[in-house]
Amino acid sequence: MIRNKILGIMLSIVMVVTVFAVTVSMNVSAYPEGWSDDTNLSNDSTDSVHSAMYISPDGDIHIVWADGTLNEYGILVNGVVKYQRSEDNGETWNTPVIFDHETFHPRYVDFAGSGDHLFITWEGYSGPGGSFPYVVYVDSFDGGMTWTMPEVVGMGSDIAVAVDGDFDYIMYRPWKWTGSPDFITRPNKVIWTDGVTFGSYSLGVHGASALTVDNGHIHATVAEYFSDDPLSIKYAHSLDNGITWSETQTLSSYSGLPGGQLDRHPVSLDVDDNNVQVVWNDDRSGNYDLYLKYSLNSGITWSSDISITSNSGSSLYPVIAIDSILGNYETHIFWQDDRDGNFEIYYEKLDGIGNTIVDDLRFTDDSASSEYPNLAISENHIVNLVWQDDRDGNLEIYYKHIVFSTDDIDDYIQALPDDCFKNANNKNTLSNKLSVVQNLIDDGKYQQAINKLENDILPKVDGVGSNDWVTCPDAQDDLVAMMHSLIEYLEGLL
Repeated sequence: MIRNKILGIMLSIVMVVTVFAVTVSMNVSAYPEGWSDDTNLSNDSTDSVHSAMYISPDGDIHIVWADGTLNEYGILVNGVVKYQRSEDNGETWNTPVIFDHETFHPRYVDFAGSGDHLFITWEGYSGPGGSFPYVVYVDSFDGGMTWTMPEVVGMGSDIAVAVDGDFDYIMYRPWKWTGSPDFITRPNKVIWTDGVTFGSYSLGVHGASALTVDNGHIHATVAEYFSDDPLSIKYAHSLDNGITWSETQTLSSYSGLPGGQLDRHPVSLDVDDNNVQVVWNDDRSGNYDLYLKYSLNSGITWSSDISITSNSGSSLYPVIAIDSILGNYETHIFWQDDRDGNFEIYYEKLDGIGNTIVDDLRFTDDSASSEYPNLAISENHIVNLVWQDDRDGNLEIYYKHIVFSTDDIDDYIQALPDDCFKNANNKNTLSNKLSVVQNLIDDGKYQQAINKLENDILPKVDGVGSNDWVTCPDAQDDLVAMMHSLIEYLEGLL
Protein backbone atom coordinates (compact mmCIF):
# COMPACT_ATOMS: atom_id res chain seq x y z
CA MET A 1 0.00 0.00 0.00
CA ILE A 2 1.04 3.63 -0.25
CA ARG A 3 3.13 4.12 2.90
CA ASN A 4 2.21 7.62 3.82
CA LYS A 5 -1.33 8.54 4.50
CA ILE A 6 -2.73 11.68 3.07
CA LEU A 7 -5.35 13.02 5.34
CA GLY A 8 -7.09 15.70 3.40
CA ILE A 9 -8.39 18.52 5.53
CA MET A 10 -11.69 18.33 3.64
CA LEU A 11 -12.07 14.83 4.77
CA SER A 12 -10.32 14.03 8.04
CA ILE A 13 -9.17 10.58 7.21
CA VAL A 14 -8.76 7.28 8.94
CA MET A 15 -6.74 4.23 8.98
CA VAL A 16 -6.34 0.65 9.38
CA VAL A 17 -4.35 -1.69 11.38
CA THR A 18 -3.57 -5.04 12.94
CA VAL A 19 -2.72 -5.48 16.58
CA PHE A 20 0.56 -4.41 18.16
CA ALA A 21 0.57 -6.14 21.52
CA VAL A 22 2.70 -4.91 24.39
CA THR A 23 2.78 -7.37 27.23
CA VAL A 24 5.55 -5.87 29.35
CA SER A 25 4.18 -3.95 32.33
CA MET A 26 3.77 -0.60 30.53
CA ASN A 27 2.40 0.92 27.38
CA VAL A 28 5.27 1.64 25.02
CA SER A 29 5.50 3.01 21.53
CA ALA A 30 6.92 0.84 18.79
CA TYR A 31 9.56 3.54 18.38
CA PRO A 32 11.05 6.32 20.50
CA GLU A 33 9.25 9.62 20.36
CA GLY A 34 9.99 13.27 21.02
CA TRP A 35 8.70 16.24 19.07
CA SER A 36 10.30 19.18 17.32
CA ASP A 37 9.39 22.77 18.17
CA ASP A 38 6.40 24.34 16.43
CA THR A 39 7.36 25.87 13.07
CA ASN A 40 5.28 28.69 11.56
CA LEU A 41 5.20 27.79 7.85
CA SER A 42 2.96 30.53 6.48
CA ASN A 43 4.32 33.42 8.60
CA ASP A 44 2.61 36.37 6.94
CA SER A 45 -0.12 38.90 7.68
CA THR A 46 -2.91 37.12 5.81
CA ASP A 47 -5.07 34.20 6.97
CA SER A 48 -3.65 30.75 6.23
CA VAL A 49 -6.13 27.89 6.61
CA HIS A 50 -7.02 24.27 5.87
CA SER A 51 -3.64 22.63 5.31
CA ALA A 52 -3.06 19.19 3.78
CA MET A 53 0.10 17.08 3.54
CA TYR A 54 1.79 14.29 1.57
CA ILE A 55 5.21 12.67 2.10
CA SER A 56 6.85 11.09 -0.94
CA PRO A 57 8.89 7.85 -0.74
CA ASP A 58 12.15 9.83 -0.83
CA GLY A 59 11.10 11.60 2.38
CA ASP A 60 10.24 14.98 0.86
CA ILE A 61 7.42 16.66 2.82
CA HIS A 62 4.79 18.44 0.72
CA ILE A 63 2.27 20.79 2.36
CA VAL A 64 -0.47 22.96 0.86
CA TRP A 65 -2.93 25.45 2.33
CA ALA A 66 -5.32 28.22 1.35
CA ASP A 67 -4.22 31.80 1.95
CA GLY A 68 -5.99 35.17 1.84
CA THR A 69 -8.25 37.40 3.92
CA LEU A 70 -11.00 35.34 5.53
CA ASN A 71 -14.39 37.06 5.32
CA GLU A 72 -17.66 36.49 7.18
CA TYR A 73 -18.68 33.74 4.73
CA GLY A 74 -15.52 31.72 5.29
CA ILE A 75 -14.26 32.64 1.81
CA LEU A 76 -10.70 33.88 1.32
CA VAL A 77 -10.90 37.25 -0.44
CA ASN A 78 -8.14 37.39 -3.07
CA GLY A 79 -7.37 33.87 -1.96
CA VAL A 80 -4.65 31.66 -3.38
CA VAL A 81 -3.33 28.15 -2.71
CA LYS A 82 0.26 27.86 -1.46
CA TYR A 83 2.57 24.85 -1.68
CA GLN A 84 5.81 24.26 0.22
CA ARG A 85 8.30 21.40 0.19
CA SER A 86 11.04 20.31 2.60
CA GLU A 87 13.81 17.95 1.52
CA ASP A 88 15.49 17.68 4.95
CA ASN A 89 12.84 16.32 7.34
CA GLY A 90 11.20 19.68 7.92
CA GLU A 91 14.34 21.61 8.91
CA THR A 92 14.17 24.03 5.95
CA TRP A 93 11.46 24.82 3.39
CA ASN A 94 11.42 26.08 -0.16
CA THR A 95 9.85 29.40 -1.12
CA PRO A 96 6.09 28.85 -1.45
CA VAL A 97 4.66 28.14 -4.90
CA ILE A 98 1.44 30.11 -5.37
CA PHE A 99 -1.55 28.87 -7.39
CA ASP A 100 -4.00 31.61 -8.28
CA HIS A 101 -7.10 30.87 -10.32
CA GLU A 102 -8.29 34.28 -11.46
CA THR A 103 -11.97 33.30 -11.05
CA PHE A 104 -12.32 30.67 -8.33
CA HIS A 105 -10.69 31.52 -5.01
CA PRO A 106 -10.12 28.72 -2.49
CA ARG A 107 -12.05 27.83 0.60
CA TYR A 108 -10.94 24.25 1.33
CA VAL A 109 -7.90 22.40 -0.01
CA ASP A 110 -7.22 18.69 -0.46
CA PHE A 111 -3.98 17.00 -1.49
CA ALA A 112 -2.76 13.52 -2.49
CA GLY A 113 0.30 11.96 -4.05
CA SER A 114 1.87 8.80 -5.40
CA GLY A 115 5.64 8.90 -5.86
CA ASP A 116 6.45 12.11 -7.74
CA HIS A 117 2.85 12.55 -8.89
CA LEU A 118 1.24 15.28 -6.75
CA PHE A 119 -2.39 16.35 -7.02
CA ILE A 120 -3.84 19.45 -5.35
CA THR A 121 -7.54 20.32 -5.46
CA TRP A 122 -9.58 23.09 -3.92
CA GLU A 123 -13.16 24.17 -3.57
CA GLY A 124 -13.21 27.55 -5.30
CA TYR A 125 -15.72 30.42 -5.23
CA SER A 126 -16.10 33.29 -7.66
CA GLY A 127 -17.53 35.89 -5.29
CA PRO A 128 -17.04 37.11 -1.72
CA GLY A 129 -20.47 35.82 -0.67
CA GLY A 130 -19.71 32.31 -1.77
CA SER A 131 -21.55 32.11 -5.10
CA PHE A 132 -21.39 28.48 -6.23
CA PRO A 133 -18.40 26.22 -5.55
CA TYR A 134 -16.21 24.75 -8.27
CA VAL A 135 -13.62 21.96 -8.08
CA VAL A 136 -10.22 23.28 -9.24
CA TYR A 137 -6.99 21.27 -9.50
CA VAL A 138 -3.30 21.33 -10.39
CA ASP A 139 -0.87 18.45 -10.99
CA SER A 140 2.87 17.91 -10.70
CA PHE A 141 4.59 14.89 -12.19
CA ASP A 142 8.11 15.68 -10.99
CA GLY A 143 7.75 15.89 -7.21
CA GLY A 144 6.60 19.49 -7.09
CA MET A 145 9.34 21.03 -9.25
CA THR A 146 6.87 22.10 -11.97
CA TRP A 147 3.08 22.32 -12.05
CA THR A 148 0.22 22.42 -14.52
CA MET A 149 -1.96 25.51 -14.71
CA PRO A 150 -5.13 25.47 -12.55
CA GLU A 151 -8.06 23.80 -14.30
CA VAL A 152 -11.72 23.36 -13.37
CA VAL A 153 -13.32 19.91 -13.09
CA GLY A 154 -16.86 21.22 -12.63
CA MET A 155 -19.28 22.71 -10.15
CA GLY A 156 -19.12 20.92 -6.82
CA SER A 157 -17.92 20.79 -3.23
CA ASP A 158 -17.04 18.36 -0.40
CA ILE A 159 -13.96 17.09 -2.20
CA ALA A 160 -11.97 13.93 -1.47
CA VAL A 161 -8.98 13.00 -3.65
CA ALA A 162 -6.49 10.17 -4.03
CA VAL A 163 -3.66 9.26 -6.41
CA ASP A 164 -2.42 5.82 -7.47
CA GLY A 165 0.39 5.85 -10.03
CA ASP A 166 -0.81 7.94 -12.98
CA PHE A 167 -4.44 7.84 -11.86
CA ASP A 168 -6.08 10.84 -10.21
CA TYR A 169 -9.28 10.17 -8.27
CA ILE A 170 -11.82 12.76 -7.14
CA MET A 171 -14.98 12.25 -5.16
CA TYR A 172 -17.18 15.32 -4.75
CA ARG A 173 -20.77 16.47 -4.46
CA PRO A 174 -22.09 18.13 -7.62
CA TRP A 175 -23.68 21.41 -6.59
CA LYS A 176 -27.31 20.44 -6.37
CA TRP A 177 -29.81 19.97 -3.58
CA THR A 178 -30.69 16.45 -4.64
CA GLY A 179 -28.56 13.49 -5.53
CA SER A 180 -25.28 11.97 -4.39
CA PRO A 181 -21.54 12.47 -4.65
CA ASP A 182 -19.95 11.65 -8.00
CA PHE A 183 -16.70 9.76 -8.41
CA ILE A 184 -14.45 10.50 -11.39
CA THR A 185 -10.98 9.39 -12.46
CA ARG A 186 -8.36 10.67 -14.83
CA PRO A 187 -6.13 7.82 -16.04
CA ASN A 188 -2.69 8.31 -17.54
CA LYS A 189 -2.72 12.10 -17.22
CA VAL A 190 -5.10 12.43 -20.16
CA ILE A 191 -8.80 13.09 -19.62
CA TRP A 192 -11.40 12.77 -16.90
CA THR A 193 -13.83 9.89 -17.14
CA ASP A 194 -17.56 10.40 -16.87
CA GLY A 195 -18.84 10.69 -13.32
CA VAL A 196 -19.95 7.60 -11.44
CA THR A 197 -22.65 8.21 -8.85
CA PHE A 198 -21.77 6.96 -5.40
CA GLY A 199 -24.94 5.51 -3.87
CA SER A 200 -28.47 6.51 -4.77
CA TYR A 201 -30.52 8.91 -2.67
CA SER A 202 -33.60 10.88 -3.64
CA LEU A 203 -32.90 13.84 -1.36
CA GLY A 204 -30.15 15.26 0.71
CA VAL A 205 -27.02 17.26 1.04
CA HIS A 206 -24.04 15.04 1.71
CA GLY A 207 -20.99 15.99 3.72
CA ALA A 208 -17.35 15.69 2.77
CA SER A 209 -16.24 12.30 1.55
CA ALA A 210 -13.15 10.30 2.46
CA LEU A 211 -11.24 8.36 -0.18
CA THR A 212 -8.19 6.09 -0.30
CA VAL A 213 -6.78 3.87 -3.05
CA ASP A 214 -4.10 1.21 -3.41
CA ASN A 215 -3.34 -0.63 -6.65
CA GLY A 216 -6.77 0.12 -8.08
CA HIS A 217 -8.65 -0.95 -4.94
CA ILE A 218 -10.64 2.08 -3.81
CA HIS A 219 -12.45 2.61 -0.50
CA ALA A 220 -14.84 5.53 -0.04
CA THR A 221 -17.13 6.91 2.64
CA VAL A 222 -19.75 9.66 2.63
CA ALA A 223 -21.15 11.39 5.69
CA GLU A 224 -24.81 11.89 4.96
CA TYR A 225 -27.04 14.54 6.52
CA PHE A 226 -30.20 16.52 5.72
CA SER A 227 -31.49 13.44 3.95
CA ASP A 228 -34.60 11.37 3.63
CA ASP A 229 -32.52 8.51 5.09
CA PRO A 230 -31.36 8.60 8.72
CA LEU A 231 -28.19 10.61 9.26
CA SER A 232 -25.43 8.09 8.63
CA ILE A 233 -21.96 7.12 7.42
CA LYS A 234 -22.05 5.32 4.06
CA TYR A 235 -19.27 3.09 2.68
CA ALA A 236 -18.50 1.32 -0.61
CA HIS A 237 -15.43 -0.02 -2.39
CA SER A 238 -14.29 -0.72 -5.94
CA LEU A 239 -11.79 -3.32 -7.13
CA ASP A 240 -11.40 -1.96 -10.69
CA ASN A 241 -10.35 1.70 -10.46
CA GLY A 242 -13.87 2.90 -9.76
CA ILE A 243 -15.61 1.35 -12.78
CA THR A 244 -17.89 -0.81 -10.65
CA TRP A 245 -18.73 -0.52 -6.98
CA SER A 246 -19.93 -2.73 -4.17
CA GLU A 247 -23.32 -2.22 -2.61
CA THR A 248 -23.39 0.84 -0.35
CA GLN A 249 -23.31 -0.06 3.35
CA THR A 250 -24.51 2.04 6.26
CA LEU A 251 -21.68 1.85 8.79
CA SER A 252 -23.31 3.90 11.52
CA SER A 253 -26.37 6.08 12.00
CA TYR A 254 -26.11 9.32 13.93
CA SER A 255 -28.24 9.48 17.02
CA GLY A 256 -27.43 13.20 17.09
CA LEU A 257 -26.08 15.75 14.66
CA PRO A 258 -22.51 15.54 13.40
CA GLY A 259 -20.08 18.07 14.82
CA GLY A 260 -18.18 20.73 12.89
CA GLN A 261 -19.03 22.69 9.78
CA LEU A 262 -21.44 20.59 7.80
CA ASP A 263 -19.69 21.20 4.50
CA ARG A 264 -16.42 19.93 6.00
CA HIS A 265 -17.93 16.94 7.67
CA PRO A 266 -15.47 14.98 9.81
CA VAL A 267 -15.35 11.43 8.50
CA SER A 268 -12.01 9.71 7.96
CA LEU A 269 -10.93 6.53 6.19
CA ASP A 270 -7.88 4.48 5.34
CA VAL A 271 -6.80 0.97 4.42
CA ASP A 272 -3.88 -1.38 5.04
CA ASP A 273 -4.10 -4.67 3.18
CA ASN A 274 -7.51 -6.08 4.17
CA ASN A 275 -7.95 -3.75 7.13
CA VAL A 276 -10.23 -0.74 6.82
CA GLN A 277 -10.97 1.82 9.52
CA VAL A 278 -13.38 4.72 9.66
CA VAL A 279 -13.60 7.44 12.34
CA TRP A 280 -16.14 10.23 12.83
CA ASN A 281 -17.92 12.19 15.54
CA ASP A 282 -21.49 12.66 16.69
CA ASP A 283 -23.27 13.84 19.84
CA ARG A 284 -25.01 10.64 20.90
CA SER A 285 -23.53 11.10 24.39
CA GLY A 286 -24.73 14.68 24.72
CA ASN A 287 -21.57 16.28 23.36
CA TYR A 288 -19.38 15.57 20.34
CA ASP A 289 -17.17 12.51 20.81
CA LEU A 290 -15.13 10.41 18.40
CA TYR A 291 -16.10 6.90 17.30
CA LEU A 292 -14.27 4.30 15.25
CA LYS A 293 -15.06 1.04 13.55
CA TYR A 294 -12.90 -1.37 11.59
CA SER A 295 -13.11 -4.17 9.06
CA LEU A 296 -10.54 -6.97 8.79
CA ASN A 297 -11.84 -8.29 5.45
CA SER A 298 -11.68 -5.30 3.07
CA GLY A 299 -14.96 -3.77 4.14
CA ILE A 300 -17.21 -6.81 3.90
CA THR A 301 -18.05 -6.98 7.61
CA TRP A 302 -17.45 -4.42 10.33
CA SER A 303 -16.93 -4.14 14.06
CA SER A 304 -19.39 -2.35 16.29
CA ASP A 305 -18.81 1.35 17.06
CA ILE A 306 -15.84 1.92 19.38
CA SER A 307 -15.80 5.03 21.57
CA ILE A 308 -12.50 6.91 21.24
CA THR A 309 -13.15 10.05 23.33
CA SER A 310 -15.48 10.86 26.18
CA ASN A 311 -15.08 14.27 27.82
CA SER A 312 -16.98 17.49 28.50
CA GLY A 313 -15.73 19.23 25.36
CA SER A 314 -16.32 18.76 21.64
CA SER A 315 -13.91 16.40 19.87
CA LEU A 316 -13.89 17.39 16.18
CA TYR A 317 -12.06 16.84 12.88
CA PRO A 318 -10.08 13.66 13.63
CA VAL A 319 -7.19 12.65 11.39
CA ILE A 320 -5.74 9.16 11.63
CA ALA A 321 -2.63 7.53 10.18
CA ILE A 322 -1.21 4.05 10.51
CA ASP A 323 2.46 3.14 10.79
CA SER A 324 3.95 -0.33 10.25
CA ILE A 325 7.12 -1.50 11.97
CA LEU A 326 8.25 -5.11 11.52
CA GLY A 327 4.72 -6.09 10.53
CA ASN A 328 3.10 -4.47 13.56
CA TYR A 329 0.76 -1.53 13.22
CA GLU A 330 -0.08 1.54 15.27
CA THR A 331 -2.78 4.10 14.56
CA HIS A 332 -2.04 7.75 15.33
CA ILE A 333 -5.03 10.03 15.88
CA PHE A 334 -5.08 13.82 16.20
CA TRP A 335 -8.17 15.98 16.64
CA GLN A 336 -9.24 19.39 17.94
CA ASP A 337 -10.96 19.62 21.33
CA ASP A 338 -12.38 22.56 23.30
CA ARG A 339 -12.49 21.01 26.80
CA ASP A 340 -9.90 23.62 27.87
CA GLY A 341 -12.05 26.61 26.89
CA ASN A 342 -10.42 27.01 23.49
CA PHE A 343 -9.61 24.51 20.77
CA GLU A 344 -6.40 22.56 21.31
CA ILE A 345 -4.94 19.62 19.39
CA TYR A 346 -5.14 16.27 21.18
CA TYR A 347 -3.47 12.95 20.37
CA GLU A 348 -4.18 9.27 20.91
CA LYS A 349 -2.50 6.09 19.73
CA LEU A 350 -4.34 2.80 19.16
CA ASP A 351 -3.57 -0.69 18.00
CA GLY A 352 -5.27 -2.20 14.99
CA ILE A 353 -8.58 -2.97 16.63
CA GLY A 354 -9.11 0.17 18.66
CA ASN A 355 -7.26 -0.67 21.87
CA THR A 356 -5.52 2.34 23.43
CA ILE A 357 -1.72 2.55 23.65
CA VAL A 358 -1.38 6.29 24.38
CA ASP A 359 -4.50 7.93 25.77
CA ASP A 360 -5.85 11.44 25.27
CA LEU A 361 -2.65 13.52 25.27
CA ARG A 362 -2.89 17.31 24.89
CA PHE A 363 -0.58 18.33 22.06
CA THR A 364 -0.82 22.14 21.85
CA ASP A 365 -0.97 24.58 24.72
CA ASP A 366 -1.66 28.27 24.15
CA SER A 367 -4.51 30.74 24.61
CA ALA A 368 -5.30 30.78 20.88
CA SER A 369 -7.32 28.25 18.90
CA SER A 370 -5.41 25.33 17.38
CA GLU A 371 -7.60 23.66 14.76
CA TYR A 372 -7.89 21.35 11.75
CA PRO A 373 -4.94 18.98 12.25
CA ASN A 374 -3.53 17.12 9.27
CA LEU A 375 -1.19 14.14 9.43
CA ALA A 376 1.25 12.08 7.34
CA ILE A 377 3.86 9.43 8.17
CA SER A 378 7.10 8.95 6.24
CA GLU A 379 8.61 5.62 5.26
CA ASN A 380 11.18 5.96 8.06
CA HIS A 381 8.35 6.33 10.59
CA ILE A 382 8.45 10.07 11.18
CA VAL A 383 4.99 11.30 12.19
CA ASN A 384 4.39 14.80 10.76
CA LEU A 385 1.61 17.16 11.86
CA VAL A 386 0.28 20.46 10.50
CA TRP A 387 -2.56 22.61 11.83
CA GLN A 388 -3.89 26.17 11.79
CA ASP A 389 -3.39 28.45 14.79
CA ASP A 390 -4.14 32.10 15.55
CA ARG A 391 -1.61 32.60 18.36
CA ASP A 392 0.04 35.38 16.31
CA GLY A 393 -3.15 37.40 15.86
CA ASN A 394 -4.04 35.91 12.49
CA LEU A 395 -4.44 32.36 11.26
CA GLU A 396 -1.13 30.67 10.43
CA ILE A 397 -0.10 27.13 9.42
CA TYR A 398 2.12 25.40 11.98
CA TYR A 399 4.17 22.23 11.57
CA LYS A 400 6.03 19.79 13.82
CA HIS A 401 7.38 16.23 13.59
CA ILE A 402 8.66 13.38 15.70
CA VAL A 403 12.33 13.65 16.64
CA PHE A 404 13.94 10.28 17.21
CA SER A 405 16.37 9.66 20.06
CA THR A 406 17.48 6.83 22.29
CA ASP A 407 15.71 8.28 25.35
CA ASP A 408 12.56 6.19 25.12
CA ILE A 409 14.54 3.02 24.47
CA ASP A 410 16.59 3.75 27.57
CA ASP A 411 13.45 4.54 29.61
CA TYR A 412 11.98 1.22 28.50
CA ILE A 413 15.11 -0.68 29.51
CA GLN A 414 15.26 1.03 32.90
CA ALA A 415 11.62 0.11 33.58
CA LEU A 416 12.19 -3.60 32.94
CA PRO A 417 12.36 -5.83 36.03
CA ASP A 418 15.82 -7.08 36.98
CA ASP A 419 14.87 -10.67 36.22
CA CYS A 420 14.59 -9.70 32.51
CA PHE A 421 18.39 -9.39 32.38
CA LYS A 422 21.07 -12.05 32.24
CA ASN A 423 22.86 -10.29 35.10
CA ALA A 424 22.26 -7.17 37.16
CA ASN A 425 24.94 -5.06 35.44
CA ASN A 426 23.45 -5.45 31.96
CA LYS A 427 20.78 -2.78 32.45
CA ASN A 428 23.23 0.06 33.12
CA THR A 429 25.71 -1.17 30.53
CA LEU A 430 23.00 -1.08 27.85
CA SER A 431 22.09 2.42 29.00
CA ASN A 432 25.71 3.53 28.57
CA LYS A 433 25.84 2.04 25.07
CA LEU A 434 22.67 3.94 24.12
CA SER A 435 24.28 7.15 25.40
CA VAL A 436 27.14 6.55 22.96
CA VAL A 437 24.59 6.15 20.14
CA GLN A 438 22.84 9.38 21.12
CA ASN A 439 26.14 11.29 21.13
CA LEU A 440 26.85 10.01 17.61
CA ILE A 441 23.39 11.15 16.48
CA ASP A 442 23.90 14.58 18.05
CA ASP A 443 27.23 14.88 16.18
CA GLY A 444 25.59 13.96 12.87
CA LYS A 445 27.50 10.66 12.68
CA TYR A 446 24.48 8.68 11.57
CA GLN A 447 26.27 5.76 9.93
CA GLN A 448 28.39 5.20 13.04
CA ALA A 449 25.24 5.29 15.18
CA ILE A 450 23.63 2.69 12.89
CA ASN A 451 26.73 0.49 13.12
CA LYS A 452 26.69 0.71 16.92
CA LEU A 453 23.02 -0.27 17.06
CA GLU A 454 23.27 -3.11 14.54
CA ASN A 455 26.59 -4.65 15.58
CA ASP A 456 26.80 -4.01 19.30
CA ILE A 457 23.38 -3.43 20.87
CA LEU A 458 20.84 -5.39 18.79
CA PRO A 459 22.69 -8.74 19.18
CA LYS A 460 22.34 -8.36 22.94
CA VAL A 461 18.55 -7.96 22.89
CA ASP A 462 17.24 -9.75 19.78
CA GLY A 463 16.66 -13.24 21.21
CA VAL A 464 18.95 -14.86 18.64
CA GLY A 465 21.52 -17.18 20.16
CA SER A 466 22.41 -17.61 23.82
CA ASN A 467 24.29 -14.38 24.53
CA ASP A 468 21.35 -12.02 25.00
CA TRP A 469 21.54 -9.62 27.91
CA VAL A 470 17.75 -9.18 27.82
CA THR A 471 16.03 -12.52 28.41
CA CYS A 472 12.27 -11.74 28.48
CA PRO A 473 10.80 -12.59 25.02
CA ASP A 474 8.22 -9.76 25.05
CA ALA A 475 10.89 -7.21 25.95
CA GLN A 476 13.14 -8.56 23.20
CA ASP A 477 10.35 -8.09 20.64
CA ASP A 478 9.66 -4.52 21.79
CA LEU A 479 13.33 -3.49 21.84
CA VAL A 480 13.97 -4.95 18.38
CA ALA A 481 11.01 -3.00 16.98
CA MET A 482 12.15 0.24 18.62
CA MET A 483 15.74 -0.12 17.46
CA HIS A 484 14.82 -1.07 13.90
CA SER A 485 12.63 2.01 13.77
CA LEU A 486 15.51 4.22 14.94
CA ILE A 487 17.83 2.59 12.41
CA GLU A 488 15.36 3.23 9.57
CA TYR A 489 15.02 6.84 10.69
CA LEU A 490 18.81 7.30 10.71
CA GLU A 491 19.11 5.67 7.28
CA GLY A 492 16.66 8.26 6.03
CA LEU A 493 18.95 11.02 7.28
CA LEU A 494 22.02 9.70 5.43
